[in-house]
Amino acid sequence: MSRTRTVRIAPSLLSADFGRLKEDLAMLEAGGADWLHFDVMDGSFVPPITFGTKVLETCRRLSTLPIDVHLMVEHPETQLEDFAKAGASVITIHVDRKSTRLNSSHVSESRMPSSA
Repeated sequence: MSRTRTVRIAPSLLSADFGRLKEDLAMLEAGGADWLHFDVMDGSFVPPITFGTKVLETCRRLSTLPIDVHLMVEHPETQLEDFAKAGASVITIHVDRKSTRLNSSHVSESRMPSSA
C-alpha cells in the first residue's frame, strides 16, 4: 500500500523585513505559503537571539496562516504556554538530550491546525 505525502511550504520569518511585516506576511499568503515558520532562539541554546511572543502576537493578528513555532531555547517548558497563548498553531521543541526534560504536565492544551 503506497502512502501519498503532502508537501507544505512554510517560509521562515527570520527572513522577514520587520519594518514591512504586514506587507511581507501578505506577500507570503498571496504567494501560496501554507504555514509560517517562527524560529525562536534565546542566544544560549543556539545563537543568535531572535524574537518572542510579542512578535508572534503581531504575526497572528496579521495572518490567518497556521504558525509553526520552533523553540530552540533553554528550558522550553517555561515558554510553552506563553507561545500557545500568543497564537502558535504548532510548537516544535528542539531538545538537547543532556539538558531538556519534558513531560505531559508542561502542556495544558493540544492544538493542531485543520490543515495539518
